[in-house]
Amino acid sequence: MKTLLTLLFILPFFVFSQKSVIRKTYNLNGLEIVQFDFLDPMTYDESVRACSKLGEGWRLPTKEEMEEIYKNKDMLGGFVSPIYVSDNSEFSIGNNVYYWSSSAYDSDYIWVIGFTHNFVVVTLKTEYLYARAVKK
Repeated sequence: MKTLLTLLFILPFFVFSQKSVIRKTYNLNGLEIVQFDFLDPMTYDESVRACSKLGEGWRLPTKEEMEEIYKNKDMLGGFVSPIYVSDNSEFSIGNNVYYWSSSAYDSDYIWVIGFTHNFVVVTLKTEYLYARAVKK
């Protein structure tokens, strides 16, 4: 009974935290973009799963879509700032905050976009980076 009560208490918060990234969406040339990033940095596979949990069609943006999102980041808003990433960990290398794309470099590496200084680089799928979902 205690386990069931715990589940009933925790489950709504988990669902809310996943759906709360949407709140409202922005349309950028036919690409629907959620209002907020996921709360915490994640691996590539975790990011893909988190996007799919938002509902049908939600996914990580391609490298090209991320570059367009970067160009419009001030209008879209809500992106992580290196000011909030004080430990200079792997998701903020050299004071640059990185976001996942869905574009593979090879089987182990994915293209990522540095949103502070617009760096486009590849990194291992096992790194912990930020993500924002999109759909067409």
